[in-house]
Amino acid sequence: MILAAQHTESPPAPDNENNDTKSSKYQRSAQELLEGFNEAANNAKSLEELDRCFRYAAHVLVKDSDLLIRATDVYTIRKDELTQLLYPPPKGSITKEKKGPD
Repeated sequence: MILAAQHTESPPAPDNENNDTKSSKYQRSAQELLEGFNEAANNAKSLEELDRCFRYAAHVLVKDSDLLIRATDVYTIRKDELTQLLYPPPKGSITKEKKGPD
């Protein structure tokens, strides 16, 4: 019988939502995090994936209201896009159209 070698190193720390510690090898600035969120939101294929990305970004950006507002705008727009892609209205249904000023 062959026994697997025991792994003596401790496992990596869980991916903590509190990235304020300086112990991480690479700490992103708030602007870099927003850019990363924009990319992740654009690549999200489901509402659940988008929500997960936004919850993390919002948690980290809570101290920077301008960047949080920008992240919220991106989230709202991408959520609307995904909703239309994933749940299109039935054919022949009447949809409200926004009319511009006359």
